[in-house]
Amino acid sequence: MVNCSQAIQCEQTVWCNFDHCGQGYIYREWKFIPGCPPVEGHYGSGHVQDTVKRKQLIWVGSNCELQKGMFTKPGDVYVNTCGIEYDDAGNASGVLAPEYTGYPEYLFDDDCRIVGTSYQDKVFKIVGGNEACYKIIRTWYHIDWCYLGGKPENAKYWWIDPQYVGKAIYWEQKIIVVDTVPPVCSFEEDLGTVDASGCAYTLNQTVNVDDSCGALSYHWELYELKGSYKTLVDSDYGDLDGTSTSFDVVVEDLLTGSYELKVRVTDECQNENYCIDNFDVITGKKPAAICITSLTAELTPMDLDQDGERLIPLW
Repeated sequence: MVNCSQAIQCEQTVWCNFDHCGQGYIYREWKFIPGCPPVEGHYGSGHVQDTVKRKQLIWVGSNCELQKGMFTKPGDVYVNTCGIEYDDAGNASGVLAPEYTGYPEYLFDDDCRIVGTSYQDKVFKIVGGNEACYKIIRTWYHIDWCYLGGKPENAKYWWIDPQYVGKAIYWEQKIIVVDTVPPVCSFEEDLGTVDASGCAYTLNQTVNVDDSCGALSYHWELYELKGSYKTLVDSDYGDLDGTSTSFDVVVEDLLTGSYELKVRVTDECQNENYCIDNFDVITGKKPAAICITSLTAELTPMDLDQDGERLIPLW
């Protein structure tokens, strides 16, 4: 400042230098030029009024670290679905992807950060649960690349990169996968009453299984019914692979009687269903005699064994 503004001229120059995060410096330079004429009597003194220059440096940027409170976080969620699909990174996809279960959002609209966000899933099978089938622990990671010299070109799995360990913030979201729809089983053939062709009957029944989540296992039991009592004849169990939709029940040597075939199928979420087939076996076909009305044989003209007899073998 000067005592009289008419006696001075001021020129200002401004320039800046910002990095990729929008942080940096603003430079200001003022040049003060005297406007008053030289004072009488000062000529020859060798003193010349100087132009005065002053500079100002202004820093612009973020002065606080990234924090969890700077994000809106999706809450824990229950999802009704069958099984789990996975993407190339090994995370749950489909209806379990963040597009459906929620994304965290950065709350501030500024240009002083480059916020990196990613996630990693860990899937746990729930054994013995009434409804829940899987629990997914989704860990969200956030990092501010401005504090690390910018986002690297290849940062696909940066949250497990040792050079960034401890430099990101993280939190967990729980996703519970629920399936309450049991599988359906049916028999290929309704046996009813079976006439055995021999003295015993061989049961060969195909059981069809339908479950949108994929059936996990089966168990069957065959009982002989005698009044109000049941006697276990045979049983077996097994697992179905991802492509199988049926299995066979084979039991040999069933005699005349009434039988009950009971099948239980179980899916991956431990939902169960049963199907029952009752049938009767009749093995009462009587034997038939075959009568030979005439026989023709040729006698051997000599006694080959020297026993004095000539015989004709019949069979």
